[in-house]
Amino acid sequence: MDTATTEADGLAAPQEREAQQRQYVNSSAYGFCVFAAAALPDLKQQLLRRAAAFEEQQLRGTILLSVEGLNIRLSGTRSAVEDMKTAIRALHPEISGLDFKDSYSARLTLPKMLVKIKKEVIAMGVPQANPAVDGLAAHISAEEFKNWMDSSKDMIVLDTSFRAFPEQAKTQLQHVPKDKPIVMFCTGGVRCEKASYALLHDGHKEVYQLDGGILKYFEKVGGVHYTGDCYIFDDRVALTPELTEAAVVSCFACRSPLTEADQQSADYKPAKYSRVLYRGNRSPGRSGTMRGSSAKPSVMAILKLAVGKANELMSAALYSKRFIGASALMIYGYGSYPIAKPTSSFSLKLAQGLDAHELDRQDPFAINVRQIAKRVGVKNPDLVSIRVGEQSSGASMGANATIGRRGACIVLPMELYDAFHAPSHLHEKYDIPKRDEIDFVLAHESAHIAKNHGMITGASLPVSLVGCCYAIHKIPNKLVAGIVGVLGIVGGNMLLSWSLEHEADRVAAQNGFAHGGINCFQRKLTRNCELRSVLNTRLITAQGNYLGDTSHPLLTTRIERLKLMIKDTGSSEAATC
Repeated sequence: MDTATTEADGLAAPQEREAQQRQYVNSSAYGFCVFAAAALPDLKQQLLRRAAAFEEQQLRGTILLSVEGLNIRLSGTRSAVEDMKTAIRALHPEISGLDFKDSYSARLTLPKMLVKIKKEVIAMGVPQANPAVDGLAAHISAEEFKNWMDSSKDMIVLDTSFRAFPEQAKTQLQHVPKDKPIVMFCTGGVRCEKASYALLHDGHKEVYQLDGGILKYFEKVGGVHYTGDCYIFDDRVALTPELTEAAVVSCFACRSPLTEADQQSADYKPAKYSRVLYRGNRSPGRSGTMRGSSAKPSVMAILKLAVGKANELMSAALYSKRFIGASALMIYGYGSYPIAKPTSSFSLKLAQGLDAHELDRQDPFAINVRQIAKRVGVKNPDLVSIRVGEQSSGASMGANATIGRRGACIVLPMELYDAFHAPSHLHEKYDIPKRDEIDFVLAHESAHIAKNHGMITGASLPVSLVGCCYAIHKIPNKLVAGIVGVLGIVGGNMLLSWSLEHEADRVAAQNGFAHGGINCFQRKLTRNCELRSVLNTRLITAQGNYLGDTSHPLLTTRIERLKLMIKDTGSSEAATC
């Protein structure tokens, strides 16, 4: 083999590896200016359109827009990243000279391209602080800060890289003289901008922030006075002082960073769990490595982590008092329109009134109810409790698979019970429900049990609460957030209730009770029209629909659906058992 060729190949291999390692540019920056709140949606669309010119494998990133400025992370090919930098700098004169911090990698380090509108460019709980307006802490360059560290200058060095910094700093610095120099640092500098507001308003006179954060410090002076790696916010997890990807991964369970030593532990299970770690205090002159327990995470440790995250979310919401107001509105809305059904025997009696009594098992009405319940698909119909009360409205309670042990019950008005036992000639002479109408009501209520509607409605409450709380936190306008909170509970549960009522009608119709349902609803419409003429109320329409009953669909709608079912199936089956 030719010696010259071998040497050339040996030189080319490292160069190719280096080029591969620098295939993608990872760029981050932040800028403070004053954006009009009304202009933010247009700016968001402008940036998304610019990013859409590139394929997903060319450009990804996360851009946070706020009235106080923007926070940017980009990952992509050099041309795509530079194009987005140009578009971002053109958004506002104050950020036309925005300084980006670049590093390189062999892969894209962000999952997709996102542009979001936020209250703050970084979540610190101080939205009133805008460095573009207030001109907060003075910046100190990496070189000057290194000189201060070289000369052992008497100062306090603070890491601001955690969400609760403003409150914790007050406790940590309560005995520190107000004229003592304080130098703050974080990953890229944006947290220091916001954190300085808290220190200055707490009376500290000499507050500095490391210009560009640790990443700029690495770029300018390397890792002098710094031990360990710098945690970042993309797939690389951490960077070395040489701005190369560190041999650090994230815990699959808790997302804490794990060093090479952590990964060699017997307690480390890739893609499952790791030791519960905490991020150590990283600052020049102190160790920046992550330390933690060597034990497998306990249930208590996981619960503490969950509670901590919940407290963090609550703290973020409570500062504007929006969460309290919206929660009160949601509780009121749910209390006004209850959907979930109780399950215990005691709660059944309480819900329907003390006058609701259980029928004897040999009562013909109770026997008929259980026969219909079996026909529509109720499991163990013999275990269903049949109750009759003066004030009950005819609702199935405790509908679930374990009917016997959870107190499944059908509570019906005395009117239906009396009508069932009335002689047939009285049905024609007096305006009382006929047998086909009675059997439809029984089939409808039994269908609620057969389809586990009680379990569905009960489970919907926590889901709707969580969903509405999340929506409230994301909506900047307080009035709109409150409206969404109420509508999310009331409107969501109302629509769910309507869909379950329609399903119960459908099950009853499929088992031969459709004609009885039409007759039953027609009777109700006639009665409502008579009440409308007497009471002169707008809650009852000219057709006889009662608008005050938000848990049930309109009677005319239910009649039309039953007629369509009869037409589709060609059903002419008798409506009695």
